[in-house]
Amino acid sequence: MNTTLQLADNVARKLKQLVEQYEALQAENAALKSAVDELKEDKRELSSQVDGLNTALQQARMGSSLRGDNDDATEETKATLAELVREIDKCIALLNA
Repeated sequence: MNTTLQLADNVARKLKQLVEQYEALQAENAALKSAVDELKEDKRELSSQVDGLNTALQQARMGSSLRGDNDDATEETKATLAELVREIDKCIALLNA
């Protein structure tokens, strides 16, 4: 009978340890999910900043080429402006149709 009580006590102790470990893992999982959400938001913000900086860089290059600082950039800017004019002409044609 004594061994039965010891076994029951041992099972109860191990069960209690498992429940504690389970709760600790749940808390850790929740913290990790929160960290992942924060990192995703940071990534979105950084991606937005990168897009803005790329736009600013493109505008700076275009401005530099318009001033004639760089012959290669001037040709690229002329091509870009020609493409924009073509797109605007297409839009005007669609509006007039």
